[in-house]
Amino acid sequence: EEEERYDGGGGTTANETMSWKEALQFIQKHLSLMPSSTNHKEHIHVPLMKRCKSTTYEEKVEGILQEGSSSKRRQRYEENIIKKRKAAEYDRNFYMQKLQEGGSGL
Repeated sequence: EEEERYDGGGGTTANETMSWKEALQFIQKHLSLMPSSTNHKEHIHVPLMKRCKSTTYEEKVEGILQEGSSSKRRQRYEENIIKKRKAAEYDRNFYMQKLQEGGSGL
């Protein structure tokens, strides 16, 4: 047997929809709340060029390389730089080798 949860005069049950008017009446009756146009939050738009800016990549690197920075962070940064250089060198050598070998001409 179907359980009735709400009957706002329109015969609305758990499996039916209700109108906004009925929903507002239900909220007011059971929660003592009513929407108000004076209680809304204001959204303040900040133009793009006036927004706070984060640190740049260069500023972050400078911070890592400073004397007082964490030695682990500095070590990881230096390891990553070495990896990038090796990867770039490997890529360059790989493509040079492929160019020398030639292709199928497709």
